[in-house]
Amino acid sequence: MSIPTPPIYAGSDITAQLFNNTPVYTLLAATNQSISSTSPATITGMTIAVQAATYMINSSIVITQGSTAADQKFRFTGPAISSGRIVCTSLWTGASSYGWSTVTDINNSFLITGPITGSDPGVAMISGVYAFTGSGTLALTAGNNTGGDTCTIAANSWMTVQMVYS
Repeated sequence: MSIPTPPIYAGSDITAQLFNNTPVYTLLAATNQSISSTSPATITGMTIAVQAATYMINSSIVITQGSTAADQKFRFTGPAISSGRIVCTSLWTGASSYGWSTVTDINNSFLITGPITGSDPGVAMISGVYAFTGSGTLALTAGNNTGGDTCTIAANSWMTVQMVYS
């Protein structure tokens, strides 16, 4: 018996693949996106409607750092939560650097990557659980941790979102 691969959809064309009768939504960044501000910007294609329920979130965000070595930051925005924990683990080529950070809130604290040396590609693996108390839009945002530290979020970066039943 083979396990079916969930479909991947770009931008707003989001459809679910069932896993144990639970929809697993896969979101895909369709194009490269330059991040050049300390103010967080929504990563194109990384938004989805959620309701009052608990969701598992997993993502792989591929980043290429600009010429200045720097940390980058991520944050989820969405409806209020009763609990949650999100972890970001980042790995970079070239300098063999890594980072780890965690948050237990939404719309507030940032997940900070480890130091990225200039022009190095790497990946930020972001995963965790949020228990939403209402409906709204969940979005993954990115920004520069320090002004002038531009990076690029690569096309084909992805995020899966799945409702958890207890």
